[in-house]
Amino acid sequence: MNFFACWMSSLTASQTSLDCVKWCRIKFEQRLTTPRQMRPYRVTELLKKEVDWQIHELLDMGLIQPSHSPMASRIVCVAKKDGGVRIACDYRYLNSFIVGDAFPMSTINETLVKIGSAKYISIFDAKSRYWQIPVAEQDRWLTAFVTHEGLYEWVRMPFGLKNAGATFVLAVRMILRLIKEFSESYVDDMGVGSGCWSEHLGNLRQFLCVIWRVGMTLNLAKCDFA
Repeated sequence: MNFFACWMSSLTASQTSLDCVKWCRIKFEQRLTTPRQMRPYRVTELLKKEVDWQIHELLDMGLIQPSHSPMASRIVCVAKKDGGVRIACDYRYLNSFIVGDAFPMSTINETLVKIGSAKYISIFDAKSRYWQIPVAEQDRWLTAFVTHEGLYEWVRMPFGLKNAGATFVLAVRMILRLIKEFSESYVDDMGVGSGCWSEHLGNLRQFLCVIWRVGMTLNLAKCDFA
């Protein structure tokens, strides 16, 4: 663990510890002329308690904030594999006005070609990937969503937004551009490949230094070290 001591702020197993990428923002090129104020979907009393808990957690983490936006998208409760639920925003109306981003998404084949032949490979997972990208302050009102308890807007990039995936992929590509000779990314996973162990340790130091400098948080539980 001494090897990682300098970068422990970027490696976390906590569910509530999440930094943000310092220089990246998601901005919206959109043609919305008429904000729509939607009423929240009806939920059971049991689900209301779960929604309240998740909203309060998002507020405590600084991912959302109370809103006075003229826009109000609905939330839906989505079943999880473990039997729980997670809340998600229904942005179909907003997304219909957002201009699409043509930034190309990487493929798994490209990743394998880049680092698949390396003798030592370490894989790193970006924790709650979208939530590490801030929403441009002037565009936060567009992300507003309504619950039975009130109106909120996102401070960090939410799931379900058009261009969210492309924005995150672009951010990761920009982060790794200075070390691209031994690193590659696929969605929220980043790989570091090397031909020998001493070289790998040096490459890992460079990679973790870059991650620490930009403020990205890695999910220690999902990282796989060579």
